[in-house]
Amino acid sequence: MKKSVLFLLAAVSLISAVCFLLSCFASQGRITVINSSSDPRKTEINNELYCISNSGVYKVGEKSERQCLIPFNGQDIKAFFSGDKNSICICKTTENGTEVSRYDLNGDLSATPILINFPDADICAEENGVFYGVISVGESIEPAAFDSSGERIDTDIKKLEYTDDVFTFLGDRDRTYYALITDTASKYIGRSKDKVIYLKRSYSPELIIADPDTDSIIRVDLADKFRACHSFSNVIDDCVCTVLTATHSTVGLGSGHSDKGDISSLKKHRYDIFVLTDINSGEVIKQHKTRRGEKMIYADAEKVMTIYRGRYITYSADDWKELDLRKASEIKKDGSYTFETCGEHIFVFDDDTGRCINKLSVS
Repeated sequence: MKKSVLFLLAAVSLISAVCFLLSCFASQGRITVINSSSDPRKTEINNELYCISNSGVYKVGEKSERQCLIPFNGQDIKAFFSGDKNSICICKTTENGTEVSRYDLNGDLSATPILINFPDADICAEENGVFYGVISVGESIEPAAFDSSGERIDTDIKKLEYTDDVFTFLGDRDRTYYALITDTASKYIGRSKDKVIYLKRSYSPELIIADPDTDSIIRVDLADKFRACHSFSNVIDDCVCTVLTATHSTVGLGSGHSDKGDISSLKKHRYDIFVLTDINSGEVIKQHKTRRGEKMIYADAEKVMTIYRGRYITYSADDWKELDLRKASEIKKDGSYTFETCGEHIFVFDDDTGRCINKLSVS
């Protein structure tokens, strides 16, 4: 009996020692993944990443730091890209209304500003010289369109509202001009024909596929199916590509605080899961899982790209066969990096310097 107890204690001690050593030699690095495909504040133009932040409009090229093109200087400014991606529109509220100015991609004023005689107009898009937005009419919000001289014109763009989570959507089957979800725990993912797709709760994700015309809804409980946190999603034709991350939960001594939702830490990483969901039925039609420390950095309906032990690996989304393998010489074991997809490229940033250190094609 005594020998059995001693053997058990020795085994427990050995296992604890192995786990401790593994944790000591595990990567201390961090990988953050962002998909900006549906973010109207970011776009890829001429292979460069353009970003609108609260402080200004910035441009990022490969192997360079971000460059401020239009500083906002603390002003309350609304900015967006034109429909043809050839200019940047800046909106300021004045005493007489909303002033809209156009800038070229170098940050220089390219046209005389126009004045829209609605001080509360929320202008959010431009296409073919027409500005689209919403205005307040009594206690409601209504869609509005204005020509290049600032005069209001008729528009066939309709406002759609879904009352369960309360979002206002301005657009049609082909165009997306405005998407506002008042539930702060929800995130807009994208559009597929008549359907609006968004996510509720990143930490316990539920995919929402809503049809505002019929007020119908499909719910896909990803948290219940996969027990993982949401990393990123994008809409490809009639499918939603979603990547989830499962982590090891650690609790700080004396704090009772769990950091299970820290999906960027490679030390706590268990695996990523690729989930392909049919928009029309809500059924999961494909799913694949990575190894510990292997992070998915891009996914569509045909392929999935990962970073693992200094290599970029591309898999088939259909059968998970390896399609391509490349060295990631710029990625250091214990470094901190952000992979941001926008347009046809993944922009790789070194978090310590803020520089873009690589650009990967996804086509």
